[in-house]
Amino acid sequence: MVLLLCKRVRCKDGTYFLQAKKLKELYPDLPFSGESALCYALEAYNEERELVKRFDPPRKLTLFLKEVYEIHRYEPVLELSEKLVSELGIAANYYLTLAIISVMNRRVLPFEVRFEAEFSDMETRLRESYGPLGTSILKILHLIELGELELARATQYAADGYQRYLRGDYVGALTQLRKAVQILRDDVLPKADRLEGIKNLRKYTKDMTEALDNTLEGLQDLVKVLFRALSIGGPHPGPIPRWLAELAFNIITALIEYLAKTA
Repeated sequence: MVLLLCKRVRCKDGTYFLQAKKLKELYPDLPFSGESALCYALEAYNEERELVKRFDPPRKLTLFLKEVYEIHRYEPVLELSEKLVSELGIAANYYLTLAIISVMNRRVLPFEVRFEAEFSDMETRLRESYGPLGTSILKILHLIELGELELARATQYAADGYQRYLRGDYVGALTQLRKAVQILRDDVLPKADRLEGIKNLRKYTKDMTEALDNTLEGLQDLVKVLFRALSIGGPHPGPIPRWLAELAFNIITALIEYLAKTA
């Protein structure tokens, strides 16, 4: 779904940039000559690799691809304007973590998360910093910009619930997750038969059609139960809201990802 990039901010001839070798390796046909990439800034680290900023919510960016001449060859990079560097509160030799969602309207790594980090323990740090939920949200972030309207709305609520979870606001996270489930229950699953992937599956055998009907019915029942579980009233002592948020988030992201694949 995304390429998760954590690179040192470099500056040459007054131009700030992040190296993007992995992006070029994955898509060698991409012209690194002013085309744009849709990204989300997630975190910033200082020169000592200490976390100084987690962007809440993730900061949407449009960065331009270009090539910079370094050590006898041209290197693919993502350019950062001087204004953007200032707005993000970073500087040369800081480290910036980006989720690269798409380039030239091409989705990057659909339904997968890959890492390109400046230092070897970055993947472990990122997974730890996002807690038990890991990097699940990154797998569906692109739907906010590129997906079906209802799935995009559900994803936005899930992403906001994710940020609340990271801040320790578990009750607030449950509220946002409940809104995501409500959209899936009322606006997405009732129209699932219209998804191209679902319609194509129905063209096969009778057994396939019956299995598909059973799956969709089961998903509708699951969403209804999940909505009831999330409709708890008032504050609750102990860890229950946290556990429920983790369970709900994992179910919601998996369900959104499944429906996105069949869209």
